[in-house]
Amino acid sequence: MTPFTGFNFRDGYDRELAQHYVKRVSKELTPDIKEIYPNCTEERPRVQGVWWAWYSSKEVQKSVHPKFSVANELIRCSIVLPNGCNKEWRQFYQTLITTKSLEKFKQILRKVYTKKPEKSRAIISFIQRHYLNRIKPVSDAVVEINIATLLGMDKSKPNEIWWSLIKDVAASKNRYNYQLEIGYHLNYEEVEDLKNTKAIQLMLNCFRNLKPVYDSFNVS
Repeated sequence: MTPFTGFNFRDGYDRELAQHYVKRVSKELTPDIKEIYPNCTEERPRVQGVWWAWYSSKEVQKSVHPKFSVANELIRCSIVLPNGCNKEWRQFYQTLITTKSLEKFKQILRKVYTKKPEKSRAIISFIQRHYLNRIKPVSDAVVEINIATLLGMDKSKPNEIWWSLIKDVAASKNRYNYQLEIGYHLNYEEVEDLKNTKAIQLMLNCFRNLKPVYDSFNVS
């Protein structure tokens, strides 16, 4: 027995217990994830951090992939464009600067937002990292943008400054060690299904909703 009730920690967040839970939950998610993302046949072979990923290459940092992580107060279900995906980053930048492609990408983000679980957040985030001895990642900077704010879907006006930031980051990928994630932040206390046996299904629904994002990142 583990001291969890759904994704709630009885005595506060505990990293070791979260690692154990990630490992256990990943086994339940994997069959459906591999059906939704048939190219993602590889799995993270061991747990060092509090996350799990499914990917198509031998190295997780060289393929676009679905990922989930357990953090303090949050479950994150995301599609990741890692720093090792050079051609995918180039395609992403071209998408952002081409009017027709950008509008198509915005439509994908609108669907991601409208299908989000109640009281969750739909997020685009960039993480800049460096590595100690190529093993331990250190996050130098994190930028999180609510998709609702980006698209003006939360009763605010779309703000072009955020699109400019995203374009600048994509254009400068070769100079910095960026990772891009698009997905959902599910709060332990606010998202009711995380407190019961529906949690796995909720996470799978998130990954189904994110499939168009995965497809948009991959180069044919």
